[in-house]
Amino acid sequence: MSDAELVEELRQVPQKQKFLVILDDIWTIEAWNSLCEAFPKKNTGSKILLTSRNKDVSLHADPRGFLYELQHLNDKWSLELLEKIISHRKDSISKIRMEKLGKEMIEYCGGLPLAITILGGLLAAKQTQEDWENVFRYVKSHKENFGVNKVFALSYNDLPCHLNPCFLYLGHFLKGFEIRSKELIRMWMAEDGEDTMEDEGERYLQELVQRCMVQVGKIGSLGRIKTCRIHDLMHDFCIAKAQRENFLLISNIRSLGLSEEHIGKIRRLAINWKSGDECLQGIKLKKYPYLRSLLYFLPHLNHVNLPEDIGLLIHLKFLSIKNSTMTSLPSPLGNLRCLQTLHLRSNEMSVPNVFKKMEQLRHLYLPGKYKVSEKLELANLCYLQTLENVQPKTIQMATSFKLNCLRVLGVWCYYKEPAQDAIQIVSSCPHIHKLSLSMIINMLPEVHQFSPNLAKLTLRNTQLNIDPMATFENLPNLKILRLLHKTFLGDTMVCSKGGFPLLQSLVICRLDKLKEWSVEKGAMPSLCHLEIVACMCLKTIPDALRFIINLQELEIRWMPKSFKDRLIKGGTDFYKVQHVPSLVFQWCIL
Repeated sequence: MSDAELVEELRQVPQKQKFLVILDDIWTIEAWNSLCEAFPKKNTGSKILLTSRNKDVSLHADPRGFLYELQHLNDKWSLELLEKIISHRKDSISKIRMEKLGKEMIEYCGGLPLAITILGGLLAAKQTQEDWENVFRYVKSHKENFGVNKVFALSYNDLPCHLNPCFLYLGHFLKGFEIRSKELIRMWMAEDGEDTMEDEGERYLQELVQRCMVQVGKIGSLGRIKTCRIHDLMHDFCIAKAQRENFLLISNIRSLGLSEEHIGKIRRLAINWKSGDECLQGIKLKKYPYLRSLLYFLPHLNHVNLPEDIGLLIHLKFLSIKNSTMTSLPSPLGNLRCLQTLHLRSNEMSVPNVFKKMEQLRHLYLPGKYKVSEKLELANLCYLQTLENVQPKTIQMATSFKLNCLRVLGVWCYYKEPAQDAIQIVSSCPHIHKLSLSMIINMLPEVHQFSPNLAKLTLRNTQLNIDPMATFENLPNLKILRLLHKTFLGDTMVCSKGGFPLLQSLVICRLDKLKEWSVEKGAMPSLCHLEIVACMCLKTIPDALRFIINLQELEIRWMPKSFKDRLIKGGTDFYKVQHVPSLVFQWCIL
């Protein structure tokens, strides 16, 4: 949102209600002034709590307001914070020596939690006492001006050489930006001249997290880091370092148009939108023939299409125009033969048959709805690992069609498809780990037609007439199963003894006709997480859930109140779930 849109949104808060508003990290008086008009001037008994590094901001907002100034950590708390970060290294370094060195080093951190955290992340990566002593000598030699930036520099200089560019790449993103780890890792991999596995990228990210240089945002369903970010001050350091080393240029359209200094030299470009910029048409792509990475941050790519000269960026490896309102793709896009990731997930779009030329393509995200003038040729994309939103009727499917490297497949269609089309495309991907089917098919592929490696399966609107559990419970490596809106139209589901041996998470959502779900003792022994959402005809949960001792979370949402009352303490079915540590009930209705 723009400031004006945010102010207007906040104005909608009822004026007569009391509310608490928390505004985190207000840096400047101007930032406060742009928002304060949204709040009522009259005394409603409401409260506003804001945090800032600038004392003048709080005094300007309300000179008579309560001001709480955070104190630096004392020696005891500083040491506790350090020990918490490095606790897993205590076996490799003498505890007594560690405490002595740790106490001496944190004295130079001045009680600043961020400095202690980054220093702790650095020490946690050190295996020997000698390594610790080397860090101590550096800290001591800079004791006169040792602060957060010195800690940042120390931590950056200590990175292995393969992690330096990974860290600097974070400078592409806006301050406070929630970075999708999957996309970040693919950008890293696109920078690598060799075919580096993405699992290695996961390890790189984990190492930056362990060093406290990157913060974890959300965790995905399989336990991997889904989003991440970096601290604002670390971001400032990253930007300064990246630009000083000519690793990255950060600009806006207007400034870029006025500058001739970097033309022809830029490899990585991040453009931040400013009011009055001309969007993508303002970039003369032919001026940047060696560009490997182009990120464009703006509110929306509205009523804009990619320029025809996009085909000149022949070295480009990662291109994302997701969430745009583009209506078509230019055919010169096919010239991008080095492209590894193409993210087109957006509204309806016309897609030309150009992917056949992109033989290095690893990840292809098609639009949610798309039209083709001729069927898309994908058979020669031998490195393709991800294919999302594909409609079976829009691609050429020869009898021998195989995508042997494909690991993630999403099949989506807003009209009824012959079941055979879906079966053929699923069968052509023998090694997939993650499959999503969102289309009316009425019947499932046979068990042997699914990949034996399948770990995550999501179905939506398949409108199956036969109980799908009989098929799914025999998939040997299935860990996550999500049966969403109108997956199954029957009224009874059965999970047999010994079925779902590795299943950890099960979601049952909006199966409108489901009345009875039975689970035989010995089924789903590994189940940890269960969600039941808006299955309004379901009478109760299976009795055998009481035997699943690994069940840690049960979430019940949008279910009848009578269903909830049976499961709460004192209810007739409470004995089935009394062993579950976390029971969550939300929005249960009469």
